Amino acid sequence: MNEVGDVTTLGRGGSDTSAVALASALKGKCEIYTDVDGVYTADPRIVKNATKLKTISYQEMLELAASGAKVLHPRSVEIAAKYGIKIHLRSSFDDSTGTIVQKNEEFEKFENQNIYTEGEAMEKVKIAGITSSKNEGKITLFGVPDKPGIAAKVFSRLAKEKISTDIILQSSSINKELNNISFTVKIDDLKEAVAISEQIKEKIGAEGVLYKEKIAKVSVVGIGLKSHYETTAEIFDTLAENGINIDMISCSEINVSCIIKEEDVNKAVRALHEKFIEEN
Repeated sequence: MNEVGDVTTLGRGGSDTSAVALASALKGKCEIYTDVDGVYTADPRIVKNATKLKTISYQEMLELAASGAKVLHPRSVEIAAKYGIKIHLRSSFDDSTGTIVQKNEEFEKFENQNIYTEGEAMEKVKIAGITSSKNEGKITLFGVPDKPGIAAKVFSRLAKEKISTDIILQSSSINKELNNISFTVKIDDLKEAVAISEQIKEKIGAEGVLYKEKIAKVSVVGIGLKSHYETTAEIFDTLAENGINIDMISCSEINVSCIIKEEDVNKAVRALHEKFIEEN
């Protein structure tokens, strides 16, 4: 409530973000008490052998939070990273030590280097966790004219309607003058995003719109992941060995995310956790 009596609802993650913001303003430490006792290598409800992390970097925590882990809101991690606030995430029900979210000097050293030898890149790879997100939807605008500014028209319109997109893929069709643009959104936004895409189709001269429900995202998060081509290949091999088809792929320096069928997501998390965490 402000000085004139206006009241606002913080919403999900508001308490996390407020706690970190206050710690920053007061130049203090931040302890967040919640219904879990820390950050795990995977959701313990899916993977029985998931282990609690003693520490995790801001960057890894942000990727995990953005990819489906619900232990901390991404905005709170962004503020903590910006102002160097160490977060101790711990349980509200006991006095056990939780997980410390903090600056990782190794990541900064890795991020600031331009060239790596194969050996150096291998030493940098350490998988922090496997996470997943259900309730995703995929939209494809197919037969899109291959002209400058087309993608801008599509995503600026979606942004105007406050619809966030996640994984985006543009690919060539059989006709070299046409492209296909695919992107994922939260399932709650799918109906509106499809309607907007139909409107956009007419304006840009696309041939049509397709959409898909019941998809999910599984993500592998770890510092140096993208620079280690063998690990990236092993992610795809592991999914293939378990009969899991990949629809879309997105990579960052510390995250490889795959769009798969929703029915396969728990199997994918368990298989990847066994491969990259339990066996190492």
